[in-house]
Amino acid sequence: MAGWLGRKKASGANGDTVAAGEVCGCNSFSRKGMMSHIVFVNVSGLQKPLRAKLSTPLAQKDSGLQIGDSVKVRYRSANPYDCEIMELQQAAGKSLRAAEIENREFWVALEKLVAQSAVVLDRPKGSVHPKYPAVIYPVDYGFLEGTASMDGGGIDVWKGSLGYTVCGIICTVDLLKKDSEIKILIGCSEQEKRLALDVHNNSEFMKGILIDRKK
Repeated sequence: MAGWLGRKKASGANGDTVAAGEVCGCNSFSRKGMMSHIVFVNVSGLQKPLRAKLSTPLAQKDSGLQIGDSVKVRYRSANPYDCEIMELQQAAGKSLRAAEIENREFWVALEKLVAQSAVVLDRPKGSVHPKYPAVIYPVDYGFLEGTASMDGGGIDVWKGSLGYTVCGIICTVDLLKKDSEIKILIGCSEQEKRLALDVHNNSEFMKGILIDRKK
């Protein structure tokens, strides 16, 4: 991995200083018709943590670098701008930490969507499905006003008894309509989640899975 050069001013970096770090991001951009590939590394072995920006002529997909990989960065001279990657220890698959960050951002995005939309509960608990009388809603059911879903209406929601926190989603596949949707679970208890999931698994033509939000 020698020869991966970067330019990042680092307070406390001296010649031949070696610092451990972790790859936290990658990016590519075009400059004067040539592609450059940048790897961002969080380095904590110096007097002050820094984010070193290291570039390589190789594409990231060719180098195999990914978020979560452990690296060692060496400052090759007293010039704090002069550094290279010495060693690389790749994470097994995608790092758990990176995956957790992405998961958290997904739920935050859903929270924003719910907060910015009116929750319309047009099928309250105990009501009957308009097309299938055998289906009775065990939890309040409705949609987010101003949003779009596969069926042309708003994104469907199950609204439980525990407030307005997004606590999971149900992903469904409908073999009759040949579509797939998500149902956002808002403020549902564990029992309410299970009752909602059962509704989407009461037919051979409709199946659903629950993706629970980890606390």
